[in-house]
Amino acid sequence: MRQRRPTKNRRKAFIAAKKCGVIILAYMLFILPVDLMNCAHLWLNFVCVQCTRITTWGFMIHGFVCPIIYLFQNKLLRTVVMLTLRCRRIDEHALSLGDGSVM
Repeated sequence: MRQRRPTKNRRKAFIAAKKCGVIILAYMLFILPVDLMNCAHLWLNFVCVQCTRITTWGFMIHGFVCPIIYLFQNKLLRTVVMLTLRCRRIDEHALSLGDGSVM
């Protein structure tokens, strides 16, 4: 018995879903820890107001590193949103063909 090849829309939906998964995984591995470190660092600055040296270095590092991190984070989040919308459009198109199953 011969297996049916997946349709073009199914392949597109699978590739888009795979991209969404990779980007969400990248967010969890790289951006989320950075956000948590930023929260911890701000808390450290709040607690160590008396420790002038730590606070000064903290603000210097925060001022230099954070703009780079936020640029990367915004680009990544924008990509996640765009890919999610694209996944949804492809899924809706595949379902509208009357196939009934996307994957």
